[in-house]
Amino acid sequence: MISRSDAARRARALFFRHLNDIDVYVEDMSRHSRKFYLLLINNILGGRYKIHEIHMLGGKRKVVAAASKHSDFSRRAVYIVDGDLDLILARRAQSPRLVCLGRYCIENYLLEEDAICEIIHELDLVKDMQQIKEDLSFADWLLDLSVSLTPLFAVYAAAHARSCGIETVSYPVHRLRSGNGEGLCPRAIYDRHSQVLSQLLRHMDSYKGLSFYIDCLNQIRYGGSSVNMISGKDYILPLLFLRIRRIFGGLVFNNEFFIQRLASKVRADDLRSLISHCLESQAVANV
Repeated sequence: MISRSDAARRARALFFRHLNDIDVYVEDMSRHSRKFYLLLINNILGGRYKIHEIHMLGGKRKVVAAASKHSDFSRRAVYIVDGDLDLILARRAQSPRLVCLGRYCIENYLLEEDAICEIIHELDLVKDMQQIKEDLSFADWLLDLSVSLTPLFAVYAAAHARSCGIETVSYPVHRLRSGNGEGLCPRAIYDRHSQVLSQLLRHMDSYKGLSFYIDCLNQIRYGGSSVNMISGKDYILPLLFLRIRRIFGGLVFNNEFFIQRLASKVRADDLRSLISHCLESQAVANV
């Protein structure tokens, strides 16, 4: 049953039609989300559409449900949901106006070396761009990170699919770090992985449980870029900001500021293609 507040959030778009050429619905509800999505979507679509308002529905299920019930065919609309652990499980909701991201979350599209280094260059008054890229060593760092976290996200996906009642991605990444440093602690990752796997095997036959976990592991390793299946918002970006502060010690910045600057700079070609295809298919259908 849809509550009044849910219905009101969906109906809200009617009051902002004069501000938008298209209606954009997202799941996020944080106080920074509206500006973040405005910056990102206007950036990647290059001003092709007038978009001054974002409609936040509060959760993936609500966005998927709203997309399936969409009945106003006089306007183009796009409903955007994260891939999250469903991406690893190869579970994908489908609806004509629904865009299921091909990465764990929208923040994964911010992981572009050029954009990240450009912002550091703006903040650092000494180092040039070449030195910044060498010091950050972004590609190598990201690869090492994905290798370390792949087994953990595989077992998170398996536990999520079987509703094991244990924290998965909400488990704080700082609890996996090496002391106060930016690096991950292999022992902490191993212990967390073992804890979640044990919980999974309590809910399934051991052989089937291990086979299911291995299937999830192979999906991450061979189903595309493993970085795309690890949470950018909750894991990669927090660790990246710690790394930036350690390497470029004099820099002072707010994490949300950095994220919004990235939103206005990244190319995010894959995301542009997803959203553009969704909108263009509607334009053809509504002619």
